[in-house]
Amino acid sequence: MLWSHYPNKVIFVDIDLLSAAVYKTITKVSDFKTKIEVLGKTNTNANGTYIISFERKDFASQERGLPDVVAFVVYEDAIVGRSRLSTKNDWLSENVLQKLNVKLENTNFKNLTEYTIVMQAIMPLVKGAKLDLYQLHGSTDQTQFLAQEAEQDLIHVSLLVEAAKRVTEYPKFTFARIILWNWKTKI
Repeated sequence: MLWSHYPNKVIFVDIDLLSAAVYKTITKVSDFKTKIEVLGKTNTNANGTYIISFERKDFASQERGLPDVVAFVVYEDAIVGRSRLSTKNDWLSENVLQKLNVKLENTNFKNLTEYTIVMQAIMPLVKGAKLDLYQLHGSTDQTQFLAQEAEQDLIHVSLLVEAAKRVTEYPKFTFARIILWNWKTKI
């Protein structure tokens, strides 16, 4: 899910042993310095998709096989979104990497809460299966599948499933709604 005002600038980087310590927490492009090796830059199209190309000579000589890649969406110097770290299964061939989706982290750019973004991502899948969210409670496999399929953080999806279950069990009590409201307004 990318920021709705396109084009979004995408930076594609190779993660090595040194940068593995910082790629999940780094917040500014200027902090890359020598810790993160940039493979390329591009912009997304109106659909939020992007294509980036690079050659073997563009990534570290100590790399075994294909590079371990993360894509960052940036606004000026700020990192506003990042993908997960690619795996060897993401590569269709030696030069084609697929489905490296970027998760928006800084929701200020969309004026949406993280709660809203997660709900918008998971509820079409839940409704498409003709289920209610609370029905996933107790099924770790379904909750994990939903998080993976919706490309959302498992902890957030699990929290929503738990809260939905509590609302159905205790309709007179508002604690589950309060938990959700706090999450909706503070994250």
